[in-house]
Formats: sequence, structure tokens, C-alpha cells
Amino acid sequence: MPGSPWLLQSHTMATPEMPTEPRALAEIAADARAAAVRFETLLTDTVAGREAVAEARVATPAGSSRPPFRTRVSLSRSRSRLPEATRADFERWFLLERVATFQPAMSGLRLPPATLVDYRIHFERMLASALDGQRRHRPDDDALLKDIGLAEGRLVPAGSAVVGDARSRRNPRLLLGGGVRQLGRGLLLFGPRTRGFGPFLTLHWHGRGGRRFHRSLFTPSYLAAAEIVRANPALKGISGASWLLDPELALVSPSLAFVRELQEANGATLLRAVRQRRDAWGATATSRHRRRLVESGQYAPEVWVSVWPRAALLAWADRQLHAGYGSSANGSSSSP
Repeated sequence: MPGSPWLLQSHTMATPEMPTEPRALAEIAADARAAAVRFETLLTDTVAGREAVAEARVATPAGSSRPPFRTRVSLSRSRSRLPEATRADFERWFLLERVATFQPAMSGLRLPPATLVDYRIHFERMLASALDGQRRHRPDDDALLKDIGLAEGRLVPAGSAVVGDARSRRNPRLLLGGGVRQLGRGLLLFGPRTRGFGPFLTLHWHGRGGRRFHRSLFTPSYLAAAEIVRANPALKGISGASWLLDPELALVSPSLAFVRELQEANGATLLRAVRQRRDAWGATATSRHRRRLVESGQYAPEVWVSVWPRAALLAWADRQLHAGYGSSANGSSSSP
């Protein structure tokens, strides 16, 4: 970007998207540390930059894991001190400092070898994107916050485009979201099937992974999540919450019904969320068709919660592996 000519220097990465053969974590960390120092040098040329860097270091020091809302508040407050022209450099510095200090133990989990590789792939992407200097972020950018979550160890990668939070629990109020029938299914689910409301590995789509929303990504992501669950006996399974799990979506956008159907056909339980938002977390953001249906009153998107209990998840994963499943399956692209 203008004013930062070193950003344009060549780098071992050929593309800011996902590389196929990531380097060792120590090598990535060394490059991230050097890049962070350069960004810090640019920032601390001004009083505002020095204050923003100092404030961020006190509020959310690199090498520690803080709740997401604290990271968001700290990033937004420190960033607001800066002129618009230097805010992108601040965001890159903030992220790369965390990549440079990442340690697998920060996740609090036993991480399968494939998960460690996924971390390295994501960190290579973050570093390449920062050095490219073209992409701009907002402090409330969900994808940026997920990258920070990965670098702080709060989130773990499950494949290239899904991340998981292993500290999540489901609120018992979920039992009350769908009448007597849901109460019965919920009691069976959280009673004998999971023996509690958590912790679950809660999954989230992460579009910055360099992939479009695409059905062929989900089976490898669920397999990766299953191996994380297998390695950590305390995890009771995987979970998620989204308008993509709404049963009505099969009628409105049939090409997206696979998100619900794959889980439900293999042992997951789907429950209607108690609290609903008018936009159902973005159901109309990427589709004029769904927007028109909502505006005409023909479709009211709802958020549903999936819980895939540990035993059912691992049984499904074992069947996939025994069948020789490969992660290179192709499918037609879809936009959620």
C-alpha cells in the first residue's frame, strides 16, 4: 500500500490464499514477527500511533487469549485513535503480533497433527494477505475477528473454511424454543446422549479461508472436527447455530439444505433457537430471492441449533474413513 513500500517485497507465498504446503510454525512466526515490527515502526512514528499500540498491548497483550468481545472493544478503541490512512497497518500489526506468539498449547486442547497443519495454512494466508497490502478490514469485520481468534488459540481450524470454539456450552433455555415436542427431544439429547450442555466444539464458517461456500467443503470439515473431538474426551460433540439449519430453507433455497441434512441424517439433533433475530444472522444478505420472499412475508428465516453428539459423530467419521473418503470431492458452488 502507499507509504509502505516493503509490503511489495517478494515473499515465499505465491498467493494470499491457501497454500498447499505450509512451512514450519517457527518459520511462519519469525516472518510474522519481522512484519509486525515493521508495521509497528510505521505506526509509532506518530504520537497517535504510539498511544494506539501501547493501549492495545495493555488491553489485549499478544500471547494471551481474551474473550472475543474484549478483543473487539480493544481493537476498535485503539484503532479509533488513528487517522484513516494508518488504520489498516494497525490491524495488520495487531493480527501478526498474535501469529508470531501463537503456541498450540494456547488452545487448551490436544490437537491432532492435521489440525496443526491447518493452523499453519491459515497463518501463511494471514501473513501473505498482510504483506500483499491490498485487503482492508473494519474492526467489526467478522472474518478479521476469526483470524485473531485463531492466532490467539481461542478458535481451532477444522479444515480450510470452518473454525471451532471448544469452550462453548448450550443454554438450557434451548429446551423451551419449540414447544413440548422440542422439550422432549432436548431432554433426550442433553440427558443420555450428551450427558450435559457442553462443552461442544461449536463450528463457524470462515470465508477468509480462501474458499467459496461450497457443499464439498463440509464433509472434510466435519471429519476434521471429529478428529479434534476424538482427541479430547471432554468434548461432547460438535454444535452450531445458523439460519442455514432452518427446515424451511429446503423449500426456499434447496441447494443449501445439505448443511442441515448431512448432520440430521447421521445422528445430529436440530432445535429451534429461543431468541430470534429479524435478519436471522444474514439470511437475506447474499440472496435477492430470499430478500424478496422475506419482504413479501412468504419466508421468515429462523435460527436453529444443531448438536451432533460425540458417539454419533465419531461413528459417522469412522464410516467415512472406512469407505475411503477423500477430501477432494467436487461439487457445484453455492452462495449462502
